Amino acid sequence: MIRLLSFLFCLIFCLNQSNFAQGKIFIESSSISKTEREAILILPGFGSKIFGTKKIAKFFKHKGYDIYIPKYISRKSVEKSVENVDRFILKYGLKDYKKLHIFSYIFGTWTINLWINKHGKCNISTIVFDRSPLQERAPAALMKDSPLLAKVLFGGVMKDFCNTIYPPISDTSIFKGIFIENYATKLINKHKETVMSMGNVNFGIENLHQKVDDYCFIPLNHDEMYSKLDVFGPEVMIFIRDHAFSQEIKSKKYQVNPFVKFDKK
Repeated sequence: MIRLLSFLFCLIFCLNQSNFAQGKIFIESSSISKTEREAILILPGFGSKIFGTKKIAKFFKHKGYDIYIPKYISRKSVEKSVENVDRFILKYGLKDYKKLHIFSYIFGTWTINLWINKHGKCNISTIVFDRSPLQERAPAALMKDSPLLAKVLFGGVMKDFCNTIYPPISDTSIFKGIFIENYATKLINKHKETVMSMGNVNFGIENLHQKVDDYCFIPLNHDEMYSKLDVFGPEVMIFIRDHAFSQEIKSKKYQVNPFVKFDKK
Protein backbone atom coordinates (compact mmCIF):
# COMPACT_ATOMS: atom_id res chain seq x y z
CA MET A 1 0.00 0.00 0.00
CA ILE A 2 2.85 2.40 0.87
CA ARG A 3 4.51 1.70 -2.48
CA LEU A 4 1.20 2.27 -4.29
CA LEU A 5 0.63 5.57 -2.52
CA SER A 6 4.18 6.67 -3.28
CA PHE A 7 3.71 5.81 -6.94
CA LEU A 8 0.43 7.73 -7.10
CA PHE A 9 1.99 10.73 -5.39
CA CYS A 10 4.87 10.78 -7.87
CA LEU A 11 2.46 10.32 -10.77
CA ILE A 12 0.27 13.27 -9.85
CA PHE A 13 3.33 15.44 -9.15
CA CYS A 14 4.69 14.71 -12.60
CA LEU A 15 1.33 15.32 -14.23
CA ASN A 16 0.98 18.64 -12.49
CA GLN A 17 4.35 19.68 -13.92
CA SER A 18 3.25 18.80 -17.44
CA ASN A 19 1.57 20.92 -20.09
CA PHE A 20 -1.70 20.39 -18.26
CA ALA A 21 -0.43 22.80 -15.58
CA GLN A 22 0.17 25.60 -18.08
CA GLY A 23 -2.39 27.68 -19.86
CA LYS A 24 -1.57 28.61 -23.46
CA ILE A 25 -2.23 31.96 -25.14
CA PHE A 26 -1.41 32.87 -28.75
CA ILE A 27 -2.15 36.36 -30.03
CA GLU A 28 -2.47 36.66 -33.80
CA SER A 29 -1.97 40.43 -34.08
CA SER A 30 -1.80 42.69 -31.03
CA SER A 31 -1.64 45.79 -33.23
CA ILE A 32 -5.33 45.42 -34.08
CA SER A 33 -7.92 46.36 -31.45
CA LYS A 34 -9.71 43.43 -29.77
CA THR A 35 -12.99 44.96 -30.91
CA GLU A 36 -11.91 44.12 -34.46
CA ARG A 37 -10.48 40.67 -33.68
CA GLU A 38 -11.97 37.27 -32.94
CA ALA A 39 -10.74 34.63 -30.49
CA ILE A 40 -11.19 30.94 -29.82
CA LEU A 41 -11.41 29.74 -26.22
CA ILE A 42 -10.57 26.03 -25.98
CA LEU A 43 -11.66 24.20 -22.83
CA PRO A 44 -10.01 20.77 -22.59
CA GLY A 45 -11.22 18.07 -20.22
CA PHE A 46 -9.87 15.45 -17.85
CA GLY A 47 -7.90 13.90 -20.72
CA SER A 48 -5.59 16.91 -20.83
CA LYS A 49 -4.11 15.72 -17.54
CA ILE A 50 -2.66 12.77 -19.46
CA PHE A 51 -2.33 13.98 -23.04
CA GLY A 52 -1.71 17.69 -22.54
CA THR A 53 -2.81 20.36 -25.03
CA LYS A 54 0.34 20.82 -27.11
CA LYS A 55 -1.09 19.27 -30.29
CA ILE A 56 -4.35 21.16 -29.87
CA ALA A 57 -2.49 24.46 -29.60
CA LYS A 58 -0.25 23.63 -32.56
CA PHE A 59 -3.24 23.06 -34.83
CA PHE A 60 -5.23 26.15 -33.92
CA LYS A 61 -2.33 28.62 -34.01
CA HIS A 62 -2.02 30.93 -37.01
CA LYS A 63 -5.56 30.39 -38.24
CA GLY A 64 -6.51 34.07 -37.97
CA TYR A 65 -7.81 33.91 -34.40
CA ASP A 66 -6.31 34.60 -31.00
CA ILE A 67 -6.18 31.30 -29.10
CA TYR A 68 -6.75 30.81 -25.37
CA ILE A 69 -6.38 27.42 -23.66
CA PRO A 70 -6.67 28.00 -19.90
CA LYS A 71 -5.71 25.91 -16.95
CA TYR A 72 -9.11 25.95 -15.31
CA ILE A 73 -10.07 22.52 -13.96
CA SER A 74 -10.26 22.75 -10.19
CA ARG A 75 -9.53 19.68 -8.06
CA LYS A 76 -12.36 20.78 -5.76
CA SER A 77 -15.51 21.00 -7.84
CA VAL A 78 -17.25 21.81 -11.10
CA GLU A 79 -18.40 25.15 -9.68
CA LYS A 80 -14.83 26.12 -8.80
CA SER A 81 -13.86 25.28 -12.38
CA VAL A 82 -16.61 27.60 -13.64
CA GLU A 83 -15.22 30.32 -11.38
CA ASN A 84 -11.74 29.71 -12.80
CA VAL A 85 -13.07 30.17 -16.34
CA ASP A 86 -14.79 33.39 -15.28
CA ARG A 87 -11.58 34.74 -13.76
CA PHE A 88 -9.65 33.80 -16.91
CA ILE A 89 -12.20 35.54 -19.15
CA LEU A 90 -12.00 38.69 -17.04
CA LYS A 91 -8.21 38.64 -16.66
CA TYR A 92 -7.54 38.41 -20.40
CA GLY A 93 -10.44 40.58 -21.55
CA LEU A 94 -12.16 37.94 -23.65
CA LYS A 95 -15.42 39.90 -23.51
CA ASP A 96 -13.70 42.72 -25.43
CA TYR A 97 -13.35 40.72 -28.63
CA LYS A 98 -15.62 41.30 -31.59
CA LYS A 99 -16.57 37.61 -31.38
CA LEU A 100 -15.60 34.76 -29.09
CA HIS A 101 -15.80 31.16 -30.27
CA ILE A 102 -15.67 28.11 -28.00
CA PHE A 103 -14.38 24.61 -28.59
CA SER A 104 -15.09 22.51 -25.53
CA TYR A 105 -14.27 18.95 -24.59
CA ILE A 106 -16.62 17.02 -22.28
CA PHE A 107 -15.76 18.64 -18.95
CA GLY A 108 -15.34 21.95 -20.73
CA THR A 109 -18.85 21.65 -22.12
CA TRP A 110 -20.38 21.30 -18.66
CA THR A 111 -18.24 24.24 -17.52
CA ILE A 112 -18.97 26.72 -20.31
CA ASN A 113 -22.69 25.92 -20.29
CA LEU A 114 -22.86 26.60 -16.57
CA TRP A 115 -20.93 29.83 -17.12
CA ILE A 116 -23.32 30.98 -19.87
CA ASN A 117 -26.37 30.07 -17.81
CA LYS A 118 -24.99 32.25 -15.04
CA HIS A 119 -23.44 35.17 -16.94
CA GLY A 120 -25.22 35.18 -20.28
CA LYS A 121 -23.70 34.73 -23.74
CA CYS A 122 -21.80 38.06 -23.78
CA ASN A 123 -19.87 38.04 -27.08
CA ILE A 124 -19.92 34.26 -27.60
CA SER A 125 -20.90 33.61 -31.21
CA THR A 126 -20.15 29.91 -31.73
CA ILE A 127 -19.69 26.76 -29.67
CA VAL A 128 -18.47 23.40 -30.95
CA PHE A 129 -19.06 20.74 -28.31
CA ASP A 130 -17.16 17.46 -28.13
CA ARG A 131 -19.51 14.83 -26.72
CA SER A 132 -19.30 11.07 -26.18
CA PRO A 133 -22.13 8.94 -24.77
CA LEU A 134 -19.49 6.36 -23.78
CA GLN A 135 -16.70 8.57 -22.44
CA GLU A 136 -19.16 10.59 -20.37
CA ARG A 137 -19.59 7.43 -18.31
CA ALA A 138 -15.84 7.14 -17.65
CA PRO A 139 -15.81 9.31 -14.48
CA ALA A 140 -18.59 7.23 -12.88
CA ALA A 141 -16.83 3.99 -13.89
CA LEU A 142 -13.55 5.19 -12.38
CA MET A 143 -15.27 6.32 -9.19
CA LYS A 144 -16.76 2.84 -8.82
CA ASP A 145 -13.83 0.66 -9.92
CA SER A 146 -10.80 2.77 -8.93
CA PRO A 147 -11.94 5.41 -6.41
CA LEU A 148 -8.49 5.91 -4.86
CA LEU A 149 -6.84 6.51 -8.22
CA ALA A 150 -9.61 8.92 -9.24
CA LYS A 151 -9.27 10.80 -5.95
CA VAL A 152 -5.49 11.10 -6.17
CA LEU A 153 -5.45 12.19 -9.80
CA PHE A 154 -8.44 14.52 -9.84
CA GLY A 155 -9.37 15.36 -6.26
CA GLY A 156 -13.08 15.78 -5.60
CA VAL A 157 -13.99 17.27 -8.98
CA MET A 158 -14.56 13.92 -10.70
CA LYS A 159 -17.13 12.84 -8.11
CA ASP A 160 -18.76 16.26 -8.37
CA PHE A 161 -18.90 15.93 -12.15
CA CYS A 162 -20.69 12.60 -11.80
CA ASN A 163 -23.32 14.33 -9.67
CA THR A 164 -23.77 17.30 -12.02
CA ILE A 165 -26.61 16.87 -14.52
CA TYR A 166 -25.83 18.15 -18.01
CA PRO A 167 -26.74 21.86 -18.14
CA PRO A 168 -28.08 22.65 -21.63
CA ILE A 169 -28.01 26.16 -23.04
CA SER A 170 -31.08 27.46 -24.85
CA ASP A 171 -29.81 30.74 -26.32
CA THR A 172 -30.59 30.38 -30.04
CA SER A 173 -28.37 33.33 -30.95
CA ILE A 174 -25.32 31.14 -30.29
CA PHE A 175 -24.47 28.84 -33.20
CA LYS A 176 -23.96 25.37 -31.74
CA GLY A 177 -22.50 22.20 -33.20
CA ILE A 178 -21.69 18.80 -31.70
CA PHE A 179 -19.03 16.23 -32.49
CA ILE A 180 -20.24 12.79 -31.39
CA GLU A 181 -17.30 10.48 -30.76
CA ASN A 182 -18.10 7.04 -32.09
CA TYR A 183 -15.43 4.73 -30.62
CA ALA A 184 -14.46 3.49 -27.17
CA THR A 185 -11.18 4.38 -25.47
CA LYS A 186 -8.91 1.84 -23.79
CA LEU A 187 -10.22 3.10 -20.46
CA ILE A 188 -13.83 2.48 -21.45
CA ASN A 189 -12.94 -0.96 -22.78
CA LYS A 190 -11.10 -1.81 -19.54
CA HIS A 191 -14.16 -0.80 -17.51
CA LYS A 192 -16.63 -2.08 -20.09
CA GLU A 193 -18.64 -4.17 -17.62
CA THR A 194 -19.18 -1.22 -15.29
CA VAL A 195 -19.87 1.17 -18.16
CA MET A 196 -22.48 -1.07 -19.75
CA SER A 197 -24.13 -1.79 -16.40
CA MET A 198 -25.30 1.84 -16.52
CA GLY A 199 -27.69 0.97 -19.35
CA ASN A 200 -27.73 0.85 -23.13
CA VAL A 201 -25.61 3.43 -24.93
CA ASN A 202 -27.51 5.55 -27.44
CA PHE A 203 -25.55 7.75 -29.84
CA GLY A 204 -28.61 9.64 -31.10
CA ILE A 205 -28.36 13.42 -30.97
CA GLU A 206 -31.61 13.61 -28.99
CA ASN A 207 -29.95 11.75 -26.11
CA LEU A 208 -27.33 14.47 -25.66
CA HIS A 209 -30.01 16.91 -24.42
CA GLN A 210 -28.65 19.87 -26.33
CA LYS A 211 -30.35 21.57 -29.28
CA VAL A 212 -27.80 22.41 -31.96
CA ASP A 213 -27.59 23.78 -35.48
CA ASP A 214 -25.61 20.81 -36.76
CA TYR A 215 -23.83 17.64 -35.62
CA CYS A 216 -21.66 14.87 -37.01
CA PHE A 217 -20.14 11.56 -35.97
CA ILE A 218 -16.37 11.60 -35.49
CA PRO A 219 -14.55 8.30 -36.26
CA LEU A 220 -12.33 8.71 -33.20
CA ASN A 221 -12.33 7.84 -29.52
CA HIS A 222 -11.90 10.45 -26.81
CA ASP A 223 -8.13 9.93 -26.40
CA GLU A 224 -7.64 10.57 -30.13
CA MET A 225 -9.42 13.93 -29.77
CA TYR A 226 -6.22 15.15 -28.12
CA SER A 227 -3.94 14.01 -30.93
CA LYS A 228 -5.68 13.58 -34.28
CA LEU A 229 -6.44 17.22 -34.91
CA ASP A 230 -6.18 16.66 -38.64
CA VAL A 231 -9.44 14.67 -38.50
CA PHE A 232 -11.67 17.15 -36.68
CA GLY A 233 -9.73 20.41 -36.35
CA PRO A 234 -10.67 21.70 -39.82
CA GLU A 235 -14.32 21.05 -38.97
CA VAL A 236 -14.13 23.40 -35.99
CA MET A 237 -12.92 26.14 -38.33
CA ILE A 238 -15.58 25.30 -40.93
CA PHE A 239 -18.33 25.48 -38.31
CA ILE A 240 -17.09 28.83 -37.04
CA ARG A 241 -17.23 30.13 -40.61
CA ASP A 242 -20.37 28.43 -41.96
CA HIS A 243 -22.30 27.44 -38.79
CA ALA A 244 -22.47 23.92 -40.23
CA PHE A 245 -20.09 21.01 -40.66
CA SER A 246 -18.87 19.86 -44.06
CA GLN A 247 -20.77 17.30 -46.08
CA GLU A 248 -17.63 15.19 -46.11
CA ILE A 249 -17.56 14.72 -42.32
CA LYS A 250 -21.34 14.32 -42.16
CA SER A 251 -21.09 11.46 -44.65
CA LYS A 252 -19.07 9.41 -42.14
CA LYS A 253 -21.13 6.37 -41.23
CA TYR A 254 -22.19 5.76 -37.65
CA GLN A 255 -20.30 2.80 -36.14
CA VAL A 256 -22.88 0.52 -34.54
CA ASN A 257 -20.28 -1.25 -32.38
CA PRO A 258 -18.00 1.32 -30.72
CA PHE A 259 -15.85 -1.52 -29.30
CA VAL A 260 -15.05 -2.93 -32.75
CA LYS A 261 -11.36 -1.97 -32.57
CA PHE A 262 -10.97 -4.07 -29.41
CA ASP A 263 -13.24 -6.91 -30.52
CA LYS A 264 -11.03 -7.50 -33.56
CA LYS A 265 -8.00 -8.21 -31.39
